[in-house]
Parts: sequence; structure tokens; C-alpha cells
Amino acid sequence: MPIHVVYLIGAGATQAEIDHRGGERINLLMQDNEVLGEGLATRIIRRAQKYRLLNKTATREGLKTDVEKLISLLDNTGLPSHRAAAEELRQLYRDEIMKGLRITGVLDEPELAIYLLKMHQSKRFTETKERLVGVIDLNHDWLFQVASEKVHGGINLGFPFGSQDFTFQASAPRIVKPHGSFNWKDSRPIEVGSIKTSTSRGRLWIPPTIVKESKEYPYNKLIGVAHEMLATRCDVLRIVGCRLSQNDWNIVSLLFNAQYRQRLRGKGCFRVELIMPHSDGEAIKKEYSYLQTLVSMGYLKDGDFSVYLEAAAGGSELQNPFRHWLRTKIRHHIDSKELELDATLPAWLR
Repeated sequence: MPIHVVYLIGAGATQAEIDHRGGERINLLMQDNEVLGEGLATRIIRRAQKYRLLNKTATREGLKTDVEKLISLLDNTGLPSHRAAAEELRQLYRDEIMKGLRITGVLDEPELAIYLLKMHQSKRFTETKERLVGVIDLNHDWLFQVASEKVHGGINLGFPFGSQDFTFQASAPRIVKPHGSFNWKDSRPIEVGSIKTSTSRGRLWIPPTIVKESKEYPYNKLIGVAHEMLATRCDVLRIVGCRLSQNDWNIVSLLFNAQYRQRLRGKGCFRVELIMPHSDGEAIKKEYSYLQTLVSMGYLKDGDFSVYLEAAAGGSELQNPFRHWLRTKIRHHIDSKELELDATLPAWLR
């Protein structure tokens, strides 16, 4: 019997797509990086005008501020000037991400997401090894929507929508986005498409903040769909590029509650595989010890990932854990005669 798999996708997965694609190097992660350069937080704070007026003594260290916490603090003061600064930071957050996505062209062909879905589309693989239940995507981009359209001929978002760019496909795995998406427009039904305006007004997405509320539609429905997938239909959860920071508390709570519900039903908890640098996975295991059966990158099976156990594991291939994991896993199952993909595999998968 095949195991049932759910993926939890974070910002590191989008960064992996950008790094895999090559071309202009850009950092869409919050923090600065020695290889990728300045992170979102640094670039946002430097561009912010209203916030700089409130914080005239900002130093270099101030540029490394946790933007999500900063937005929450400014908003909670209740002061109009501070709330205006918080809104400016939100707009800059969206602008920086959208600029990066456009510059890199990654939205046109998110190859890692495409081959992840293709792997789970293989009949032999789904019948004998793994069956994809769905993808919980925390990002505001729409890479997995594009990938699903290309692989399955449509998308299934867990709610009815209208679109001139995407087709509803009930048989496609659900792409559940509990924080919304830059390409969702607030209408009835929700309109899903490409971005043609420079503003986020009227768009359905939960901006950076410590507490990400999900009380309104469609977020309340989507968090329920995500819980149902995890609690009732999941044997393995793979977390790709999400470090589960304190700002992801709603997601940590979701995972804990889903595992607890499985225990109440007398079923063992789903295993959590951490597709990210091994040290990040070990930090998550230590920080969230109340989550059950967490497995870091170096201990994963279905291929040899032991090289990630080395503290100084280097090389461009190993610096992209999502790509390395996907390539290693696909090759492992092809060699084991458990997976069939078409003969036109790209060079990086051969």
C-alpha cells in the first residue's frame, strides 16, 4: 500500500527555484546571506521612508530587524503615523518579492515544483510507493499553481474560483495556501490570475505579522482543509524550505493539533521530513520537541543523504537542499524501477 504524503512549502522552496534557474542572483529570504547578499528585511528597511522618520537613529544592526515583528509592533501602537509606517513596510515586502520573481523569470517555469508533481503523477509510483494528498503552500507567490497547471492541466485550490489564466481541475492535488496569494483578487467568486497592477489593494493575502489571523474567508476554510489533510490523510509530511520560526506559530499549532488528533484516533503520528540544511532541521527538532517523529535531511532515506551530516558539507549542489533531495529521490526510484518519467528528463535529473 502506498503511503500518503503532504508537502509544506516555505520561502526556501522559492529561493531554491531561483537558485536552480540561475541567471541574476537575488535573495528572497528575510535574512542577509553571505552567498545571496542582502535579504528582504535589509532592503525593505532601507527603502522605507515613513519608518525611517520614526527611527532616525537606525544603525546597521537595525537593518536586520525582524520585519514581521516590526510591522506587528507598529500596528499595535494604534498611532496613525505608526500604522502608516506598518502599511508602507507591507507594500515594500510585496514589491520586493514581486520584483525578484519578475527579474528571475521563475514564475514562467518553476522546474522543481513541476518535477515534484510529475514524480507523484507517475502511475507506478502512486500505486506502489507514495500518493500525494496535497501541498500546503505558505508563500504568497503562485509557483505551485503554475506547476499544477502545466502538469495536471489545472489547479485545485480548495475553494471555487474564477480565472482567465488557470483552469479548475478536481483531480489535481490540492494547493492549499492558508496565507493567501498575490494573484488572488477579492471578489465572489475569488478571481485567480496573474498580477497586472502595482498595488496589493483588493488582493487576498495575509501580510507579514506575528499573528496571522485566519478568521475570515477564504483563510478560515483553507486552514480547515489543511488540518483535515494532515489529521486524516497524512502518513508523511515533508517540510520544504520552512524553518518554522516563531512567526509561523499558527502553522506549528496546526501541525501539533493534527498529530494530536491522529494519536486520539489510535493512529501513529505522521512522520515529518525536513527538506532543508541539516543544521536547520536539527534546530527545529530541538525547538519543537513536542512535535513527533521529525527527521532531518542527513537521516532521510530513498537515496543517500548522509553527506548532509557533515557540518561543512559544501558544493553548489548541496547548497540547494530541495533540488538535491528531489534529484536524489527521483533517481533512486527510477533505478529501483518504482518510478517512470518520460524520456526527456532535463540534464540535472539524469
